[in-house]
Amino acid sequence: MESQNVLGLFFGKTQATAICVNKGAVSGAVTVSLEAEQKGDLQTLAHCLAEQCKDQNLKYTEVSVALDSAWFMQHSVHSEFKQAKQIAATVRFDTEEVVASDISNLSVAFEIAKSDEDGSTLNVFTADHDPLSQILLTLQSHALDPIRILPDVGSLTGLIQQNLETDALAGTSALICLVSNCNGYFFRYDQDTGLHPVRAFLVGSRANLTDLLVRESFTTMASVGGSLGSLFVYSADGQVDIEVLSQKLGVPAAGLPWFESSPWGQQANSDQQDVVAYAVAYGAATLSTEMGSTLDFRTDFMPYQGKKMRFQSAMKWACVSATLLVLAWGGRLQANWFQAKSDRDALKDRLREDYTRVMPGKTDLPAKSPVKALQTTIRAIKDVQGGRLDLAGSQPTLAKLTLVLKAINQSFTATKLEINSVTIAASSLTINGTTATTAGRLQFRKALQSQNIGDVSMTQLTPKNGRAPFSVSIKPQAKQEKN
Repeated sequence: MESQNVLGLFFGKTQATAICVNKGAVSGAVTVSLEAEQKGDLQTLAHCLAEQCKDQNLKYTEVSVALDSAWFMQHSVHSEFKQAKQIAATVRFDTEEVVASDISNLSVAFEIAKSDEDGSTLNVFTADHDPLSQILLTLQSHALDPIRILPDVGSLTGLIQQNLETDALAGTSALICLVSNCNGYFFRYDQDTGLHPVRAFLVGSRANLTDLLVRESFTTMASVGGSLGSLFVYSADGQVDIEVLSQKLGVPAAGLPWFESSPWGQQANSDQQDVVAYAVAYGAATLSTEMGSTLDFRTDFMPYQGKKMRFQSAMKWACVSATLLVLAWGGRLQANWFQAKSDRDALKDRLREDYTRVMPGKTDLPAKSPVKALQTTIRAIKDVQGGRLDLAGSQPTLAKLTLVLKAINQSFTATKLEINSVTIAASSLTINGTTATTAGRLQFRKALQSQNIGDVSMTQLTPKNGRAPFSVSIKPQAKQEKN
């Protein structure tokens, strides 16, 4: 599993075990038991185990649960598919065909035992919803929300795969048998298909454990078929005669010394508890996510929402923080804007007072730039002072006469211009005179127009005595109205 600190829980009929695993090492363990009359009371068992974990102050970040084989059933089911996702979508229908009954009240988990061109052979595990909900609701009431619920054989399969020296088994198949105080488990290893659980059986009270294993081994060998290369056995109480077992079965048999010396084995011996039960809890805590994904009963019933809820909570606080940050930033900008507006309004009031003081008849600032309006007024004042404009904003008479004189000087020599009279009226100026040629009259007119002194109109009279008389009228230029 990705988490470094995981609490593995194993629930049997009358006993439950918890192991806290930190980076592969056991950091704590707890075992609780029920009285005989309370057998099967999962709520009480889960409550007692949760209380013991709290009392022992076990430190963990995630919880994983394994169920005793008494709480589920194992079936061999064929699927037409090979991919786990495709199998997961159809495994309920395939299982209903095998058990020939409705399984709507059952949770389904599976593992792929073998795949070929015809599809896959599955080990399917079905558990009733009632015990699952009892465990989940009780644990959740104690702030323990398991990320998954596994069959005990799934937990043990992962442990055996990690520790079994498969190199020594090359080219052979083997049976591995684990015997606890309550149950026995058979697993088969094959070079082609790997390790898979075959069956589980009750141990209970027995006179001779070796004889029991002989009978169960024959039954198991008959069910799996094929040749058997070897048998590996581990018994929690050590009351199995390996040599006798090998002789009666006719196959080499050996023990599993690594099972006893493992982290869970050492912890169980220290606590004087069942090593196999500790192994199941340890396996629940350490089983890889990839292997445990299809073996999880919670995938099919009351799916784990812890990570999703933590993500939603994190997103909620992130959104709240972002909202507060935006509000603070917006408030700061708003305050800066109000301050800038206040300063601008104060400056505008001062400018309005100064503007209306120097601009008679004005009661407010212009819609556009007051500076441009002041510059225009200053230029107009300078034009009036310099004689270029009168107070009405048009050219004064003296300025017009100056421009007329300039036009006369420009064309005098070329046209032999003679001025007979200049008449000045309120709105016009009239010049009478002659030129040496008719073309000279036009030349004089152009000279007047070039001075931009107004609208220039010329009346050309009949030539007389070798001279071309004319009369020029100059009026103020008409202003064009803006649309």
